Amino acid sequence: MLTGPRAFWECEQNVTIGKVLQELLAAWRYQNQSKPDHRFDACQKIASRLLGKRDTVDPEQGFLSKNFGTISFSNLQLESTLVPILESRQRELDKALKSDCPLLVVFMCGSILEGVLLGVARNRVQQFNQSAASPKDKEGKVKKLHEWTLANFIDVSHELGLLGLDVKKFGHALRDFRNYIHPYEQMASGFNPDKHTAEICFQVLRAAIASLSK
Repeated sequence: MLTGPRAFWECEQNVTIGKVLQELLAAWRYQNQSKPDHRFDACQKIASRLLGKRDTVDPEQGFLSKNFGTISFSNLQLESTLVPILESRQRELDKALKSDCPLLVVFMCGSILEGVLLGVARNRVQQFNQSAASPKDKEGKVKKLHEWTLANFIDVSHELGLLGLDVKKFGHALRDFRNYIHPYEQMASGFNPDKHTAEICFQVLRAAIASLSK
């Protein structure tokens, strides 16, 4: 076993390499949320060893293990005519979950989340428009709310402190999954959402509503 300056230097080198590897893995994971790969877990363990960590918690599993309670729209101060529509979609979502229809779960979660965020934004138009993350047109003017995408709503809601970082991260994963509503998108990716995908999307919806209800 090496001791002294040489050992210290090698330890510092390992930490540096470990940090770089973790950053690369994080970037890969963000771009490939829908593509599970056992090599990712192996590389993550290597990075942890280089950083001197014995036990690591998968961020995805950590997020799924949190308890965000049941879905309720009562504390969101949404338009009264919107709530029954969201509740109707929630009932459809519950049926899809029980029937093991992951693709339908993805679509319904994305639909409800976008409806909720638009409803919240309509109550805070000035705040959303003045956010640094608000989408602009070619002339640099903030787009009308009905022109915003789900990604825009997620980013601005996070920038305003309405959604946490984990909800933002996995919310974008839900947005990506929802793109499979276009058959050619799904064909190009070669990915078929499964029960685990459905669980992530449902957890994102519950987390977002819990955060927005505070």
